[in-house]
Amino acid sequence: MLGENENVGQCGVTKIRTNKWQTCLENGEKWEEKLLEKISNVLQVLSVKRIDYFINPELQKQGFDGYVFCKEPKIEIKTRKYSAYKYKDILLETKSIIERNIPGWFYTTKADIVAYVWENDSRTNLIDGYLIFMSTKLREWFENNKQKFKVKIAKSESLGETWKTENYAIPINMFPKGTIYRFNPNLDLGKQSKIDRLLW
Repeated sequence: MLGENENVGQCGVTKIRTNKWQTCLENGEKWEEKLLEKISNVLQVLSVKRIDYFINPELQKQGFDGYVFCKEPKIEIKTRKYSAYKYKDILLETKSIIERNIPGWFYTTKADIVAYVWENDSRTNLIDGYLIFMSTKLREWFENNKQKFKVKIAKSESLGETWKTENYAIPINMFPKGTIYRFNPNLDLGKQSKIDRLLW
């Protein structure tokens, strides 16, 4: 029989960890401004629009097949402690509050990109990160494969209230091609003007 602080995932029984909500919030804000500035200096989201011959035959005749549009990406940051770095996985939050059946950020984020980073052991810098491109492709892949991955439940506390959050632990090497890219979040490098210095 399972205890109150245990849950079963595909990989067996795991302990439910407890997070202090205010501490998590403050920790996220600690890195947000500097990291957002670093990423936005080098990233743009590209979208392609094909030119339809029947709508714009003159451009087609001139040899144009489409347009590429650039825009500043909407970016959300998720920070994880150094102690979790050894797992080499990314937690996709599927339920923000289990008790109220509130969807997690994986379904609700309006960001184009989620920057997922780990702190160093002394919490003075960031040591590794991945840019997750939020797309229909990624969400469909997850829905078709989520039964393969371990479920992790976290308990949060704030002002005397507690709630549980559901996450799926996805090994980094299991993400579908084109949905995730490793990047260097180290904030001691200063501004980076080239994308090849950001992406590893």
